[in-house]
Amino acid sequence: MTDWTVELTCFEVYIAAQVGVSRRTSSWKKEISDEGTGATTKERWMREVEGACAELAVARRFGKFWDMNSMRFAMPDVDDWKVRWTEHEHGGLLIHPWEDVTASDVYILVTGWAPEYRLRGWMRISEAGTPEYHEENLANRGPCWLVPQGELYSMETLPGAP
Repeated sequence: MTDWTVELTCFEVYIAAQVGVSRRTSSWKKEISDEGTGATTKERWMREVEGACAELAVARRFGKFWDMNSMRFAMPDVDDWKVRWTEHEHGGLLIHPWEDVTASDVYILVTGWAPEYRLRGWMRISEAGTPEYHEENLANRGPCWLVPQGELYSMETLPGAP
């Protein structure tokens, strides 16, 4: 069985953290609301920084380019993949209501904290955005979809992986 753990270097964490900070401050500048995220300001900082680290972990694991774009909203994060990070070791893949659940985008779930991350699995958004995974008000976020880790496809079967 393949180990899907990635340990970032101190420099990689530093770079990814700068991307996360840039995303957060860009959101403020553009007055993008935190409403509906269910997160405090402190939690938003954490999610942006750890999320960027998770993206870099995926890129490094597969030898893919990560362009470090600070505002990739609704675009793939690494190659053709979207990366989702959760602080919960056994947490699920979260899909937001503003995302197109009819698309074929591939989402990868990553857990962990800097510098160590674990790639947990993947699923196409069209499979995740079904009534089976629908949550009406998860952690005050409003409606969303949450796919348990056990329902995700194995990383060994990730489309487009080298």
